[in-house]
Amino acid sequence: MDGPWFDAALAAAGGTSAGVRRYLSLDASGTFALSSAACFADAVGRAAELGFTDVFTHWPRPSGWYAGDESVLETVVADFVAASR
Repeated sequence: MDGPWFDAALAAAGGTSAGVRRYLSLDASGTFALSSAACFADAVGRAAELGFTDVFTHWPRPSGWYAGDESVLETVVADFVAASR
């Protein structure tokens, strides 16, 4: 549940959206967010533009839906840590 109607429902209930965390699965679009570090950064940027406060993705697996290389995850973590300093 997100978007302007979510804020309207909060207001109708006497609340505000301040402090409400908005989570998004980056992998719900059909593209695995950790297919590359650039893909992950793009997905996080788009999520932020839409008002999401938190995102999550699946751990890379050797095969299947979330097939990917753990080195991409390591790069994303290193980039995140470097950016947060």
